[in-house]
Amino acid sequence: MEWVATVVAPNCERRVERDLRRQDITEIYSPRFRDSRFPKNPPRSLFPGYIFARVAAVTWRALLGTRGVLAALTSPVLGHEIERLRASERGGLVVVPEPDPWMLGATVHLQRLGCVGVIDACLGASRVRVDLGHVRATVNVADLVLA
Repeated sequence: MEWVATVVAPNCERRVERDLRRQDITEIYSPRFRDSRFPKNPPRSLFPGYIFARVAAVTWRALLGTRGVLAALTSPVLGHEIERLRASERGGLVVVPEPDPWMLGATVHLQRLGCVGVIDACLGASRVRVDLGHVRATVNVADLVLA
């Protein structure tokens, strides 16, 4: 049996999961996560439009004939990646690391100069280059506030 990335029609992930379980394709994985920016919202699919299923060669026809399934892709690496995702789950949800607030394109306020700029380069763990419009300044992130 091998893991297959099943491409499904938009907004059909739940229905396809249910139909695959009815066909005795019991090992199905659709990783979900909770967006930390919107903690009250329900969990979202980590890979919208995809469901992972472990299938034997004899069940390929059933898989591809399932309503809502558009295609199926396989890769030798897929099984290892699915196990890595499952290992990162807490409470049934994949733990997604928080994005770095000091990323390229972030708008910041320089406290000392009293002006606003955009980060255009990261220069290590504690320094960034900020584009102030006419001038670029290299500053310590401790002197910045997200705007």
